[in-house]
Amino acid sequence: MHGTGLRSSRGAGRWAPFAVVIALGVAVQGWAAAQWQANFDSDEAIVGLMARHILFRGQVPVYFYGQRYMGSLDSMLAALSMRFLGPTVIALRVPQLFLLAAFMALHGSLVTRWWGRRVALVSLLVLALPGWRILQLTYHANISPNLVLGLGTAALLLSIAASPPRRAWQRNLRTALLGATIGLGLWVNPLGIVFPCTIALLSWLRAPQWATVHAQIQHYANRAGRWVLSYGLVPGMAALGVLVFFSSACQPSALFEVLRVAATVQLAAIALGIIGDILRVRRGRATLLSGAAVFAGGFVLGDLMQWRAWLLHGIAPSAAVSPSCPAQAPARAALVFGGLLPTLWGIPTLRTIAQAPPYRIALWVLLSALVLAALGDFIWRGRHALRSFVTASPLSSADVPYCAVTVLFGLPLGLAVLGSNTAEIAHVRYLLVAWQAGSVVVALFLRRVVTRFRWLGGLALALWFSAAGIRNPVVLGKYWAQRAGNFAPAATQALERYLTQHHVRGGYANFWVAYTLDFLLEERVVITPYNYDRYPAYTEEVERLPVQAYIFKRNHIPADAPTNLGTLVQAVSAKQGAGPGLPQIVERLCQQQLLSRAHVANWDVWHVGARSP
Repeated sequence: MHGTGLRSSRGAGRWAPFAVVIALGVAVQGWAAAQWQANFDSDEAIVGLMARHILFRGQVPVYFYGQRYMGSLDSMLAALSMRFLGPTVIALRVPQLFLLAAFMALHGSLVTRWWGRRVALVSLLVLALPGWRILQLTYHANISPNLVLGLGTAALLLSIAASPPRRAWQRNLRTALLGATIGLGLWVNPLGIVFPCTIALLSWLRAPQWATVHAQIQHYANRAGRWVLSYGLVPGMAALGVLVFFSSACQPSALFEVLRVAATVQLAAIALGIIGDILRVRRGRATLLSGAAVFAGGFVLGDLMQWRAWLLHGIAPSAAVSPSCPAQAPARAALVFGGLLPTLWGIPTLRTIAQAPPYRIALWVLLSALVLAALGDFIWRGRHALRSFVTASPLSSADVPYCAVTVLFGLPLGLAVLGSNTAEIAHVRYLLVAWQAGSVVVALFLRRVVTRFRWLGGLALALWFSAAGIRNPVVLGKYWAQRAGNFAPAATQALERYLTQHHVRGGYANFWVAYTLDFLLEERVVITPYNYDRYPAYTEEVERLPVQAYIFKRNHIPADAPTNLGTLVQAVSAKQGAGPGLPQIVERLCQQQLLSRAHVANWDVWHVGARSP
C-alpha cells in the first residue's frame, strides 16, 4: 500500500505543472472577462439574449441570431450558468472559463502523446499567455472559440492520436464518439472544419488499405503514372477544391460556373476512385465499412439540431464563406501574412513596428526572428513527413504529428487567403486553429533551444514570455482602462430611468450599442440597431411604438452640431463600423419630427415621433 501511495503522489506531481499552467490561463481569461464594462459588445450580447430567451421564454434557437451557420450551444451553456448566477455578463462568460480549461487539458494530453510532457507544458504556456487580439476572442461567447478548439482537439485524440482498441465494441464506441464530436463541432462553428479535414486526410494516408493500393500503383504504373500519383494528386485535389469552393465571385460568371461544376465532378470522381480502390482491398474491408456506418450514425446524432431544423422545419444552413475568387487572393495574402499571422503571437504589423521607439523595434525584430526560426526548424525537422504527405505516400506513426500540426496551421491560413470574409485585422478569429497549432511549433523550438543551449534557451524563453506573453495583458489593460464606464451599471440604470419617465419603451442605436443595452436592461426597454438587424422581432416591436429614442454614446454627435432633425438624420446615415443606417429606417426618420434631446450619463438621447398634422 505504501508503494502504491508513493506512485500515486509521483503521478500527481508529474501533472501538477500542467494544472498550474491551466490555472494561469484561466486566471488571465478570468481577468479579461471581469473587464466587461469595457469589452462587452453586441455580438456577445446576442448570445446572452438567446440565453435569456431559452431560460425565460422556452425558445431554443438552432442558430446564432441573424447567421444560420453558427450553432446555439454557447447560448444553452450560458442559460444554464445564468440560471444559477443570474442574467449578468459574468454569468454569460463563466462557461468559457470551464471550456478553456477543458480545451487546455485536451491539448496538453494530445501534445504529450506526440512530443512528450515538456513540449506540451511549453505549448500550454504559449496558449495561457496569448497575443492580445487572440485574448480579446477567447473569453467571449459569441464565436464559440473554446468549444471549437476543445471539440476539435477531442476529435484528434479520438482518431489519429490514439492507438486502435482491440475489441470491436470499444472500436465502435470510439468511432461513434468521433462522429458525434465532429458533427457537434461543425454545428457549433464552421471554423471547426479544419479538424475533420485534417483527420480525413491523415486517416486516408495512414490506412493500411491505402498502403496496399499505393504499392500496387507504384508497381504497375509507368513512370508518368507514378509521377502524377506522387506529385500531382494532393496539389491537384487542392486546386480543384479551390475552384469548387472559392470561385463563385469570378467573372465572367457563366464561364466560371461551368469550370466550378467540372471541378466538382472531377474532385468527386477522384475521391470516389480512391474510396473504391481502398474498398477493393479485401483485408479489413468489413471493419472499414462497419466503422463508416458507425461514424455516420454518430455524426448524425452530434449534428442533430441542424439536421432536425433542416428536415422538419425547412431551416437550411447558410454558407459561412462569402462569394470569392482566387484572383483576389494576393491582396488578402498581404493582410494574412503581414498582419493576421504576426498577431497570433501579439507581434504588431510592420507599419506599427516601424513607428515604434528603437528599443521596441529591436524587441519585435527579435521576437519575429524567433517565430521565423521556429517555423523553419519545424519544417526542416518534419521534412520527411511533409514530403510523404505532399506526395500522398503512406504515413508512418512518426509522420502523423508533424503532418497534423502542418495541416492545422496551414489550412486556416489558406482558407483566410482564399475566402473573401478576410478583410481586416479583427478577422484574426479565422486563425484560431492556427494559433493552437502555432503554439506547438514554438514550443518544439523553445524546448530544443533550451536543451542544446541552456543560457540561450533561457534568454529565448524570457524574451517570449515577456514580450509575447506578459506584455499582451498589459496592452489590453491600458486599452480597456480608456473604455471603462461605457456600459457601467450606473450609466445604463440612469438611461433606463430617463426613458421610463418619458414613457419611451424602445428605440434605435448603433449595432454595437443596441443589443448590448437590450441585455444589460434585461429587455425592459427594447433597442434595435438602425444599421444592422440581427433580430427582426425587436425591429418590428420598435416600429410600432408612437415615440422612439435614438441613442448614441456621448460625444458621438459633435457638441457644436445644431439640435434638429437634419443633424439626427445625418448621424444615422453616416458610414460607421456596422454600416450606415438602413434605408427604410432613414426614410421613416425623415418623415418624423424631433421631440426632444437630452444628455443622460454616458448617453445622448434623441426622441422622435410622428409629425403633427
